[in-house]
Amino acid sequence: MKNSCSEPLLCGCRDSPLSIIQSRFVLDKFREIIPFISWELRTFSSPGDRDRQLDLRRSPCDFFTRDLDAAVREGKVHCALHSAKDLPSPLAEGLDWFWLPWNEDKRDTLVLREGEDPWRLDYGGHIGISSERRRMWCEYRYPQARCLPIRGNIEQRLAQLDEGKYDAVIIAAAALHRLNLKHRITAYIPQEELLTLPGQGYTALTFAAGNSFFTQLRALLLPSVQFVGAGAGDAGWISENGTRALGEAEVCLFDALSDSALLKRLPENCECIFAGKRKGWAALEQEEICALLVEHARRGRRTVRLKGGDPGIFGRLKEETDTLDKLGIPYRVFPGLSALSLASSGTGLLLTSRNLSRGFRVLTPIRDTVPALLPQDKDLPTAVFMGLSEAAAIKAHFLREGYAGSTPCAAVYEAGTFREEIHLCDLNGLDSLPPAEGRAGLILINPPAPLPYPAHAPLAGCRVLLTCSEALMPRARAGVEDGGGRAVPFPLIRPTLIPGSLPPPESLAAYEWLVLTSPCAIRLFFDAYKAAKGDIRRLPKIMVCGTASAAVLAEYGIRADLVPMDGTDARALARAAEAVLRPEQHVLRLRGEAAGEELTERLRQYAATEEVIFYETACEENLPESCPPFDAAFFASGTAVRVFASRWNSGLLSNKIVLSLGRSANCELEKLGIRGTRAGVMDARKAFKTLAIAYFQKKVETDGIS
Repeated sequence: MKNSCSEPLLCGCRDSPLSIIQSRFVLDKFREIIPFISWELRTFSSPGDRDRQLDLRRSPCDFFTRDLDAAVREGKVHCALHSAKDLPSPLAEGLDWFWLPWNEDKRDTLVLREGEDPWRLDYGGHIGISSERRRMWCEYRYPQARCLPIRGNIEQRLAQLDEGKYDAVIIAAAALHRLNLKHRITAYIPQEELLTLPGQGYTALTFAAGNSFFTQLRALLLPSVQFVGAGAGDAGWISENGTRALGEAEVCLFDALSDSALLKRLPENCECIFAGKRKGWAALEQEEICALLVEHARRGRRTVRLKGGDPGIFGRLKEETDTLDKLGIPYRVFPGLSALSLASSGTGLLLTSRNLSRGFRVLTPIRDTVPALLPQDKDLPTAVFMGLSEAAAIKAHFLREGYAGSTPCAAVYEAGTFREEIHLCDLNGLDSLPPAEGRAGLILINPPAPLPYPAHAPLAGCRVLLTCSEALMPRARAGVEDGGGRAVPFPLIRPTLIPGSLPPPESLAAYEWLVLTSPCAIRLFFDAYKAAKGDIRRLPKIMVCGTASAAVLAEYGIRADLVPMDGTDARALARAAEAVLRPEQHVLRLRGEAAGEELTERLRQYAATEEVIFYETACEENLPESCPPFDAAFFASGTAVRVFASRWNSGLLSNKIVLSLGRSANCELEKLGIRGTRAGVMDARKAFKTLAIAYFQKKVETDGIS
């Protein structure tokens, strides 16, 4: 059906009052966005409008769309508008669709006659329902009532209620809102009680598949799909663009090779779908993944496809983008740091070197279909992805191609993670490598730099188990990496806000000073203060312990008014406070349940001081049964020490370097008979200088001085 800009585009809808109102609303929106296009509305009936007897629970899937589908396919209209929940799945052949971005309330409502109260249904009555899920809710919520099927448009259903045929009916909130009948709603039913269909409250547009205009209109109205490279193994290898995309996601399909820590960067209400594959196994087939990407993109959801490593290097990226290309669905790709870079540049097994290598090749495991190497390519270094389980076949192939059995090789397991292992061999020894056992890895053949980087850094080769909370983790990781060590992030504790413990934002005006002594306390307080819509301009002066806490405070756009210069513990803060506090002033200290009262008691000597315990520390959920391998451990609280000992075994700390931050962690270690090294500073990053010294001492004691 052809059209010029001078002719109106014909849009079909059902001839019910609700459908006409929501369609006129959509066309008005279109006129605002694309004023150079004129629109004309055409109405059609549907089987569901003509047959008012059939129980909707037994109706065919296209009961309300069949005639409109035919009108689009036959060219009678250019497009059709539907309530999104009415669309059949799959849609009729030859049609394409998408949800429009202007949605209404998704909830269902309970409607009684005006002036009546829902409590009367506790004693019985007739409730009009039109779906199985609504029936199940009614039987659970009002077991004494009887559920009866109801048909008709919204106005007709309300008329049946008012006539006494029913004592209550369940109707979508969106329908009543659009019909300006919000006053008829007796109660909204929470989604936690009655989960509605995904399309409820949305309007969907259908059009002939391949229509260029509506394909472009969809791209104009809906967000792009975001392909995000997670980096290889560790969450630190993702890009800033990728992190931003995660923070805005509404649905995320993630791979097996993505670091699970990245999922914590997703919004709380983001839907997470595991789409991982490993050799011989897949959570979802590739066709299912592509179908899900298309489905969520058409629904207008901010969709992120989180793929391990760099999605463009053996990540099946093209299969997924091809699917979107066929439908004209927009997308963006944010590369991640590939295992190729981490296994070569990250280890010292370089693939290029001046005067030694003019390039390199990247392959997947050798198959019979791979052509023989050209003579001029035989000296090129080669990286083989997903080759650990095919090592014997790879060895045989390269020997047939004329490579010497003494050609240097390396296998890098779990590149870029704390589980990274490097095994050096020659081509003859390739089939003697340790088994993969589910681990990801690369095989490097004939690298021009056949040895890893020398271990010069003070913590080189040291895997440091970090047990602190997420609030301290960035500083702790930075400290380990400053010393050249490998961070093993395993938070054992999770601080949680105590409901109702924080005073309301407006009451803080009664204090001259606010005391927040740790990064964890600062983050929890400001996140809660922001959620309560507090104004940071009205906060009292703030004192903190140490530059690390001051740095976290700066993230919220606030400069600490008092930071002790001669230490980072409670006593140092109390000494600094003595110089600025006056007896008539009021001080509020906010702390966790594990923090001591010493600081509060000291501050009371100088000013009227109150304290509020506003968070508690709980054990992190879903800890593994066994502790990951480590060479040194870091504890920032006594609670983390207790969790470690109860979940795993304190004996694992024997003969290991144990660094503690603060007195509580050190005391708990002493109770277990563990001699820890106490950091001389309270900054989680700077504390690792102490660990580097202890690690150096251990190496000297083991290897001697040469």
